[in-house]
Parts: sequence; C-alpha cells; structure tokens
Amino acid sequence: MFFNGINNFRALAIFLIVCGHCFWISNWYPEQTWEKVYLYMIPGGTFFFAFISGFLFAHLNVNTFRYADFIGKKWRNIASPYLFLSIPVICLAVVIQYPGYFVDERSGLYYQYIQPFIQYLLTGRVLTGYWYIPFIMLVFAISPLLVRFYRMQNQVLQLAVVGALLVIAMFVHRSEDNLNPLQSFVYFLPVFMFGMVFNRHYALLKDNYRALPWLLLICSLMLSVYQSAWLGIAHNAHKAFFEYAGADLKLVEKVMQAVAILLLFERYWHKRYRLIDLIASASFAIFFLHPIVIAVFKRVLQNNFAGFMYWHVLTFTVFFTTLLLAWCAKQVLGSYSRRVIGW
Repeated sequence: MFFNGINNFRALAIFLIVCGHCFWISNWYPEQTWEKVYLYMIPGGTFFFAFISGFLFAHLNVNTFRYADFIGKKWRNIASPYLFLSIPVICLAVVIQYPGYFVDERSGLYYQYIQPFIQYLLTGRVLTGYWYIPFIMLVFAISPLLVRFYRMQNQVLQLAVVGALLVIAMFVHRSEDNLNPLQSFVYFLPVFMFGMVFNRHYALLKDNYRALPWLLLICSLMLSVYQSAWLGIAHNAHKAFFEYAGADLKLVEKVMQAVAILLLFERYWHKRYRLIDLIASASFAIFFLHPIVIAVFKRVLQNNFAGFMYWHVLTFTVFFTTLLLAWCAKQVLGSYSRRVIGW
C-alpha cells in the first residue's frame, strides 16, 4: 500500500531540514515574539525524518524482514553515498587541518591525520547534517530488536516502552554540535519507534478521532510559545550526554506535530503531484547534496544579504538548486546514482 500522505510529508520534512540549515547563513536575528516562535518551530525536520523512517520501516520491512538483506540495502542506499561524498571532504579537512573540530596539538601521523579522519567519519561532522547517517545506521544495526518490538502483543507495554524512552531522551537532549552518535541514538530512537507504533495504529487514528490532529497542533504551538517566548530558547537544545539541563520539550512538540501533519495529509492532502513525488523520491539525494550547495552559496554571497525574507528566498534557491543538481547527477550516473547520491 502506497501512502500519499507519508510521501508528501517526506517532501515537507526534507524542505524543513534545508530551511533550518539555511538559517545559519541568513544573518537574520529575530527580535519580535512571533519571529522567535516562528524560528523555534521551523527547524527540526530531522524529527520528522526519524518519525517517517520508523513508520516506513514498520510498513515495508517487519513482515518480510531478513537482517542481511535489510542491512545490505541500507549499506548501498545510505552508507555508500555517505562514504562517497564525505571521504573526499574529510581528507581535505584533515590535510589542511580545518579549524573547529578534531585538531590535535600532538604531532605524528596518527594524531594529525588518522585520528581526525576516524573522528570525522564516525561523527559525520564533516558536512552539515551528515551526523544523521551514523545515528540512523546504529538504529538499523538493532533492527531485529525493533522488529520484535513491533510484534509485541501487549500494546500497552509497547506504548510504555516508547513513553519511557521518550522521557529519557527529553533529559538527554541532542549532543553538543551533534558530535556524539550514541547520544543522537538515545535521543532520536524513541521518535523512530513512535513512528513504528503509529504505523500499527494508523488505520484507527486516521478513520476516527477527527479532532485529534488539530488538538495536537494547538498543543504543539502552545509548547513552542512557552519555550521560545517564555523560556527564551532559540533553537534545538544541545548539551553533554550526562549534564543536566532540564527537559527538552521540543521532542514532545515535534512528535505531536508529526502525528498531526501525517493525519491531516492523509485526510486532506492525499493526492499525488509530480513535483512533490519528485522531491520525495529525491529526498536523500537532497539531504546529501544540500550542505555542499549551502557551502557554495555562503562563499559566493559573502554575507552581503540578511533578513527574514532573505532566509526564505535563500531556502527556496538552495532547495531547488540542490534538486536540479541531484537530477543532473542521476542522469549522468545512471544505475550508480543510488550508491553515490542516494537516489
């Protein structure tokens, strides 16, 4: 069964990811309350990506799951593009000793080249957003356990497990600069698992509880106002693994939004559109290529523009430039494109 709603949602999620990353070169600094709330709500497409991945994992894999086949497919479609696109950049960063990450003052081949290469590769810190790949590969590594989780007969216990993991994740937060794959795993795994659980109860929630998505959207908006306008939180929460910094309510907010958006899409926006289908099918290629496009735009524009509108114009320009680049690469690479760009 093909879910048009989840397909449209995937296109929205990758657009929001690009939008969140473009903010950092937009030179826009919100001052008014509505601007702070807006900025707080827009980033976080990664939550939607993790939720969608869990939903599709349950839909496509649990009934015919074979670990070797599954891992082989993920290696070809996700790990291979990650290695192909990141290793040249890692080599450049190591050779020129790019400042900011993994520069060791000790001398010698190991400390100057081998160790930072391994650190870049295992954390994905070499390009914006690439940290997601080490995290999601850890999730796929435990996929047999996730299949057993999905098949649990006691649905109350299943929800309790996800609830407990969400509470833990709320206090763990995202890692500093997304440098710790294990912390990302603890933080985003319950979102992935929630997507699986939602898939199991999808038909019931879609056909009933008509007010549920609107209620969830209102609650998520209230959380956004509370965190951004009242608490003064401007973006995603990051901290060291075992440091205490209170509860990260953005996790709850984004899970509520994910459920609400998917239900609304399946009810009211379930038609197929060629452009949306193209974006959804190219979502991983856009994910892999957009940091490179952003880096080029950053150097070309040289911080000559700024502002709220500029952020959005920049987002659309980067997004569709990346889509065009992905399409051209796919035409050139042919059958090898999935291994190189993920599409």
